[in-house]
Amino acid sequence: MPADPGPSWLQLLLDGTDAAGLAAARRSALRSTRSETARSVITAEAGRAEQLLAQLVEHRAHAAELTSLYDLSLRLSREHSLDALLQDTVSHARRLLAVDVAYLALVEDDQSLTIRVTDGSTGPNLRGIVLAPRSGLAGRVVELAEPVQSRDYLADRALAHQEQVDQVADTEGLRTILGAPLRLRGSVIGVLMVSQREVRHFGAAEISLLGSLGSIAAVAIDNARLIEGYRHSTAALERTNEQLSATLDSINRAATLHETLLEVATRAGRVPDVVRTLSSVVAGTVLFADAADRVVTAAASGAEVETVSLEPVSGRGAARVFTDPAMRRTRVERSTVTVPIATPQDYVGALQVRLDAAVVSDADVRMLERAAMTIALVAFSERALLDAERRTTTELLEQILSRRIDDETAMTGRARHLGLDLASAHTVAVLEPLPDNAGPALALAREVVDRNGGLAERVLGAVVLVTPAAEETVRTALRRRWRSQATVGIATATAGSAGLADGYDAAVGCVAALHALGRVGDLATVDELGPYRFLLSRAGRDDAARFVRATIGAVIDHDRSRGTDLVRTMDVFLSGGRQHAGTAAALQIHVNTLYQRLDRITDRLGEGWRDGDRAHDVQLALRIHRLLARS
Repeated sequence: MPADPGPSWLQLLLDGTDAAGLAAARRSALRSTRSETARSVITAEAGRAEQLLAQLVEHRAHAAELTSLYDLSLRLSREHSLDALLQDTVSHARRLLAVDVAYLALVEDDQSLTIRVTDGSTGPNLRGIVLAPRSGLAGRVVELAEPVQSRDYLADRALAHQEQVDQVADTEGLRTILGAPLRLRGSVIGVLMVSQREVRHFGAAEISLLGSLGSIAAVAIDNARLIEGYRHSTAALERTNEQLSATLDSINRAATLHETLLEVATRAGRVPDVVRTLSSVVAGTVLFADAADRVVTAAASGAEVETVSLEPVSGRGAARVFTDPAMRRTRVERSTVTVPIATPQDYVGALQVRLDAAVVSDADVRMLERAAMTIALVAFSERALLDAERRTTTELLEQILSRRIDDETAMTGRARHLGLDLASAHTVAVLEPLPDNAGPALALAREVVDRNGGLAERVLGAVVLVTPAAEETVRTALRRRWRSQATVGIATATAGSAGLADGYDAAVGCVAALHALGRVGDLATVDELGPYRFLLSRAGRDDAARFVRATIGAVIDHDRSRGTDLVRTMDVFLSGGRQHAGTAAALQIHVNTLYQRLDRITDRLGEGWRDGDRAHDVQLALRIHRLLARS
């Protein structure tokens, strides 16, 4: 019989028998025969089957690697995020080579390498490490442009070590490291590295696999960078287009605004017209405030709005900031723009715009500054007209109140043109401002005129208010807003220029009486002065002067001729209850000096001037004397 060759080795391979199965089949076949020839055949056939199995395993592994590389190529070609692409690469490398850690470093402009991504590391220390040029295993890979393996990195003296890298390698427990270059168009752009926490030898197939991974990653990285650059370029172009569109829109808005404001200015428009026009072009609320931070006019979407206040500038009122010429510049605070309007010598007010947009562009600021120039032109024109009108008003009132009228008919016509009807009765108020209150006093008088008609100007050293409103109406209006800014006298004037002058004289006399009575900063009508009202007439003043002369004239003459102060001494002595010590202290003189003065007064007035009705007459004469001196 022929020798039994044993089982069908090809069939075993087709059935998927592994190396252990083949070895078991060989042992079984050898036990089944004693023929040396058959045993030799079995051994030879089994060896060829095992060799074929090894080749099959190797081919399968290679096919699996190729499949994995192909899959990786597809994944990386679809991934356009550089960070995600790098992470995917190291994850594949760690899985395919069955290592503990994988990481990837990219070459920087200065030829250093930065570890960008890791997989399998025990902490964050490995990511972000910067490797100096030519240092460590990665530096050697870049220098040689080929894979480099170190069986025990920390003990490898052939490499240029970097202390920080060695510390991290020691912390991670890294021993064997294999690195492969990422080559692209003849240059190395990075290094893909895998590492084991125990000594291991990477074979040629593993080195080739890592090199293939590196090549695929290099192409994918280049594509990702190109796409990222394209995206950045596209985004930059889009931003440029947006900026160009915004600039064009701003230019169109500015041109439209310029034409409209020019039309407003040329047709003698007023500040409210300019503010409304500006509000129809900008998205927000526009207002103009005067030099006292009072909002003169405000508008939004081309229509006037009310109850709008001026926003602070740098935490303070605009007037306080812009009164200083050195501080007069446009202020942008969040979405509010404030532009001062002024001459080198005078601050007029401020244009303020509260834009709806969260961010204010330079183009918006420039457009608002140009609009502010138009408002300045209109405001200065209005001021010039108002100043001319006020000068005319002042001249008219001065002529009427000082009775310098040549032609009553012509004067009546001029007054009617300015809003003053001399054919009607009026109420006259004279406001004598306290120090530093001339402006508020005039503003108060003009408020009354705005509500009731008439005129209000500074005339003959005081603020004069002439209005057709009733005396009680004027008194109530002034009292409501009056803050002791001035001493105020109010009188009723009959029709005609002479009647108006008489009313003015009565109001001036009323102010004088208030001063004489020690009521500076008070307000009163003629009727409220009580018994002192008769002094406001010429006849009353003459009678009062004779009474003063007869009662204390001798003391008045002594003071005038000798330069003494007996009238004041007498006034303080009687007003203070005839107390010697108190009088001396009030006059700041010695008591003996006071006794000497009182004796001189007695020499001129006679005994008894200090007591009873005689003392009352002297006090009354002293008060009338002050009143006459004032009036």
